[in-house]
Amino acid sequence: MNSFVYLVYFFLFITFVPNYVKCFNISANDCAPFDCGKFKDLHYPFRKIGEPNFCGHPGFSLDCQSDDVQILFEEMSQRFRILDINPKGRTLKIARMDISDSICPEKFSNSSLNSSIFNYTEKDKMAALLYECDEGDFPFFISFPCTVNNISTSSYFVMETELDSPIFPSCNVSVMVPVMEKSFKTGFMSQKLKVDDVMEEGFEVGWSSMGEDKCEDCILSSGKCGFDFSVNEFRCFCPDDNAYALSCPSNTISIPQQPPPPPPPQLVVPTIDNIEPIEPAPSETAGNSPTL
Repeated sequence: MNSFVYLVYFFLFITFVPNYVKCFNISANDCAPFDCGKFKDLHYPFRKIGEPNFCGHPGFSLDCQSDDVQILFEEMSQRFRILDINPKGRTLKIARMDISDSICPEKFSNSSLNSSIFNYTEKDKMAALLYECDEGDFPFFISFPCTVNNISTSSYFVMETELDSPIFPSCNVSVMVPVMEKSFKTGFMSQKLKVDDVMEEGFEVGWSSMGEDKCEDCILSSGKCGFDFSVNEFRCFCPDDNAYALSCPSNTISIPQQPPPPPPPQLVVPTIDNIEPIEPAPSETAGNSPTL
């Protein structure tokens, strides 16, 4: 009976508390801190496109091919321009590329986030871009010209809370977009900023910890921070090619080998063959003897 209980405990241990997850073959250059446009020394949860997928958390892949750093939200097939990164505060300031490049895009789609990773912050407010609206005089709303499919129509930019107004014009298309509340209220409403300007200033998103709080211990143990897709969790990739939950075991830390000491100088023992004869020095008075 006792042996059976031990066997069950052993099975549970190796099943639910693995010493390592799986074997990874990571080169010395993989998952190293990287520069991306104006942003320097980035690391997990971010990953530069072109690096192995396990170097970063899914949803944090950056396109660094130009100074215009971009992040792709694959679920919505939307690209965002990154305006600012605050790793310590865990916030990104981003702007939709299609709308910030042209306030009258060819295709209309609402902005949406992967709520399992990102969330809006208190600095954001939801606004609406309204297209193909009825012609008329609506003095309480600021319009902007827009040509869609070669047809010029009236368009409006309003806060989401204004959509229920009884005096609001009827529009065929509405696109919901998050904006910085300050940019809309103190910029657009005072006509200091145009719609394009508000879109270019983007909005802010935050994220909860993706395991980056464990990264320091991993690095101190000679590991590299990354993500294991087989368990959807942070992992520390170690010199023994295994991935651990927190840090590398002490027996896996690679200690750089010291170069061997230089050989001692060879002593030359004098012999009869290698001793050069010593010539007598010429006398200073030779040839100058006094005449008697």
